[in-house]
Amino acid sequence: MENNKSLEDIFDDNKLKKAIKKSKTKTFIKIISISLLIIIGCIIINFKVFMKLGKKNYEFQENFIKLTVPNGYISKSNDILGVLGGINNYVLARSIGNKPIILEEGTTAFGYFKIPMYAIVRGGSGGTLDDNTTIHVNYWSNGYRKMEFAPPSKSFKKLKNDLKELNNISNDKIIEMALSFDKPYNYMEISKIIPNVKVSWLWIDAFKEETKKLQLRDNLYDNPYISEREALGINTPGGYLSEHEVKFGYNELLDNLKNTHLKMYADVYKELMDKGYTDPEKVPILGVIVYGTKEELKSLIDNPHIRTSSLGVVTNKY
Repeated sequence: MENNKSLEDIFDDNKLKKAIKKSKTKTFIKIISISLLIIIGCIIINFKVFMKLGKKNYEFQENFIKLTVPNGYISKSNDILGVLGGINNYVLARSIGNKPIILEEGTTAFGYFKIPMYAIVRGGSGGTLDDNTTIHVNYWSNGYRKMEFAPPSKSFKKLKNDLKELNNISNDKIIEMALSFDKPYNYMEISKIIPNVKVSWLWIDAFKEETKKLQLRDNLYDNPYISEREALGINTPGGYLSEHEVKFGYNELLDNLKNTHLKMYADVYKELMDKGYTDPEKVPILGVIVYGTKEELKSLIDNPHIRTSSLGVVTNKY
């Protein structure tokens, strides 16, 4: 009897179905648990990769902007999570005196699955021909003029003279202007040839191959000027050419040239070192960026050392 009962239990359909169902449930729970662990692991790995690459991208962007925008910096940066990377939205700014000015906003992609760097851009720069002449005027996306420099070795059909525009600007404005000199000077001479004016940036004689290519492009507009974005220089944001401030700015420039890991800047760094320009006192200065009120900058008019003047940001004092 007991053997028969045991056999009946074994072949009981209901019990067999329950056992199969229970086994399937356990398997399903196991699969779900493993899947959740895998998903959570992937999310953690993705987030760590995102954070690491986001930081690396920010450092590159910050360094690059310092090299390509006089006194430029990232005033705001926001990373959006993606797959093994992300999207960075940033705000590019610079200070005119003590006042921060937003020049433009941009977007870059970073990570293992991305579009090429700088392929996404919010806004952009534009250009016009100044009063139907042969001088081409470029603008930041927020409407401020991009300054331009004239190498002393280049010939020009027409030399920029934006100092003549000062009378058209109201007294309550702070004005930024790029000046190109008639020949190279050292920074100690500059405070003598343009006294009583605040200098925020020094344009050094460090031409790149990339700049030459850009000049060929600009020659289509009969414009061999060098944009502020192609020039290299020393930040002196305090406005005074003290030995301490210039040396600090020059050492920062050298560090930035080394840390970009871009060949064109590595070549510039090598060239500076090969020429023995380890100290800013030896570096030829071809131009400067100055700022001040209309009355302060009027002292520069008819200065024989100034070859060209190019208007930049004009903003309210307060």
